[in-house]
Amino acid sequence: MNFCFRLACNMRFYLICFQFLLSTLIWAQNHQSLDYSDLNLWAAHPSKKDSADLTPLDLEESQQQAEADVFFIHPTSYGGLKLWRPWNAEIQNKKINRKTDNFIIKNQATIFNEVGKIYAPRYRQAHFYAFLTGKEDKKEAALDFAYLDIKDAFEYYITHFNNGRPIIIAAHSQGSLPVSYTHLRAHETVLDL
Repeated sequence: MNFCFRLACNMRFYLICFQFLLSTLIWAQNHQSLDYSDLNLWAAHPSKKDSADLTPLDLEESQQQAEADVFFIHPTSYGGLKLWRPWNAEIQNKKINRKTDNFIIKNQATIFNEVGKIYAPRYRQAHFYAFLTGKEDKKEAALDFAYLDIKDAFEYYITHFNNGRPIIIAAHSQGSLPVSYTHLRAHETVLDL
């Protein structure tokens, strides 16, 4: 019995090490751009039905008539125990996307639907632990990886959806990190409110 117990413990240890190594390798892969022409990569978009279409009390839904756009960068919805999870969320993770849509977009982005068309891209956000870790290299790499998705989404938005309209950039938490705005502010149509 003692032998079997040690064998089971060793196997579990090796399995955890393998999962950690695998998640690190997946995370460390080169960033591949996402195809933001796919509306599934937008938590909110004027061309689809989504949680941003809800209207808070005392406000009117007028996205379609609005003269400005709102580019909303949502906060972190990727959390839980870090353990062997990748540093960045998978873009098609249904649980994370539901949390983003049903809580964050619904409770934060909807405040803007009276003044602008809401564009909120999904991105491979950094795990919440990135804000707590003392491993600066891992933190920086995870946040940079997420930023590249935001940058790609914003460039796609400017090229295909904006049409020279004024832009309000709204963000919270991970979405509002100064690095997120470095590229976004380079566009002259941005209104920094």
